Amino acid sequence: MDGVLRTFSTDPVHLKNLSGQCETAATELAAHRIQYLEIRGDIGRGLGCVSEVASGSYQIEENTSDLFAVEVTGFYGRSKFRANCIFRRREQKSGALGANTCWDLTIQTSSQGTS
Repeated sequence: MDGVLRTFSTDPVHLKNLSGQCETAATELAAHRIQYLEIRGDIGRGLGCVSEVASGSYQIEENTSDLFAVEVTGFYGRSKFRANCIFRRREQKSGALGANTCWDLTIQTSSQGTS
C-alpha cells in the first residue's frame, strides 16, 4: 500500500495524558491519499474537515492480516511523546455485514518532556 494512508476510525483518543495505556475499538476505513497529511480545513463535498492534533513520524513494526503494530514519535502541542499502537483483528462472525474490518487498538504512551 505504498503512497496511501492506512486509515482507522476510533472514538477520540486524548493525548493530554501522555503517559499510560488506552484501549478502544477501531474500524479500518478505505485507504486515504497520502496528500491528506498536508490538508487542513474543509475537505469539501460534505466529507468533513482535517485538523492536526499531533505531528511526528512512525515506524511499522509488524503488518500482517491479524496484527498491525506501529511506533509513533512526535509532538502534541509542545510535549514530545512516544506511542506504541497495536491493532489486533477482531473475530467476526461468518457472513458479517459490512466491508470494514474491526480491530482492537491498544495504545501505550509515554511523555518525553517538552521542546
